[in-house]
Amino acid sequence: MALHPSFPESPHAILDPAMRWFPADEALRDSTMEKLMPPLVPQLRKKVKQWRDSGYVGATDTSKSLLNWWFNTPHLLPSPSGRGVGGEGLEEFRYYFAQREALETVIFLYDVVRAQDKFDLMRFDSSGAVSAGMFNETWRRFVVKMATGSGKTKVLRLVSGYDVLYPKVKEFVREQLFDRPVDLESPNTLRNLSELAATKTLIEAFKRAINALTVQDRGDAEIRDTIKLRYTRPYVDKDQAYLVPKKSVFNRIIGDSHFELLFARFLEDCEDVVAHAKNFRWVHFKLDYVNADGDISNYQPDFFVKVSDKEIFIVETKGREDLDVPLKMERLRQWCEDINRVQSAVRYDFVYVDEEGFEKYRPTSFQQLVEGFREYKEMCRITNNSRFDP
Repeated sequence: MALHPSFPESPHAILDPAMRWFPADEALRDSTMEKLMPPLVPQLRKKVKQWRDSGYVGATDTSKSLLNWWFNTPHLLPSPSGRGVGGEGLEEFRYYFAQREALETVIFLYDVVRAQDKFDLMRFDSSGAVSAGMFNETWRRFVVKMATGSGKTKVLRLVSGYDVLYPKVKEFVREQLFDRPVDLESPNTLRNLSELAATKTLIEAFKRAINALTVQDRGDAEIRDTIKLRYTRPYVDKDQAYLVPKKSVFNRIIGDSHFELLFARFLEDCEDVVAHAKNFRWVHFKLDYVNADGDISNYQPDFFVKVSDKEIFIVETKGREDLDVPLKMERLRQWCEDINRVQSAVRYDFVYVDEEGFEKYRPTSFQQLVEGFREYKEMCRITNNSRFDP
């Protein structure tokens, strides 16, 4: 098995991707190394190294703080032998490089790449052997393969936040959850902790505290990527009612509700609509927003409507309004303001169409609809980073 001549002895040393172990003779390193490794690994290792060398550019402030705390801050622990740093009975704890690289890779994919699904991960395939049909999942999943003894359990604890949150939760329960400090080993305390009121108070208190630290409006916007509908990958959807359009790049418009199909028919009949498209999940156009519970959530608008080469509307249709609708519309309005501020090639606007109003007033053109449906047009704020480009 190949081991590079300069391979370090210390398990803590940072490894260059070019000197990594691979399952063949060292003489085959240049010609065979990447072919014998898992398909996504070579490119990801190189990208993560570049990102590490840059000082973690693109990571959130919280992620940077955690990475620097884990890997760039000395951690002195009591020495089992009683001897250690400076003769004070302490010794430095350091993470293995395998643990560091695993954590860095997960954060790089989540914060910087913003990988949402298998297609985003497949961009790192240098072998050409990976295809979408190999993965049945449509949800985001990161799989990190680590050898026995390389510290997998610790990585899982750090990714889940266990090592950060556990001592804080323990202190909060002991000192603040009840009207006086309690003994956590007391049967009476354990019985009280099983009550719904205590559980709810604990969860809500930490949710508010975490959101206060992590949910922030940075107040800036930039275009980081574009979406072209004609490049949307073919996919198989549910067997349900659909419309065969003439003005859409998609061969079928599948409605999540009867109202969506009625609205798609309306767009087809509007002489002032050049083109339209349903924002299927495979398009990957979504906006993050803070929902009514105070959590970060994703919002996927319903339709794109092109009225000219210079103007596009994003349309939200709703049969019944819920608590999150005003927050979603506020987010969409801010996205339109942001994208119009940082580019001028196309003007973006939005309109909210409720089923009751649509059936009552029955607009006959898209312009008439835009002029008549003005709800949420005067709301504001929040930002996003992507752009729809038909």
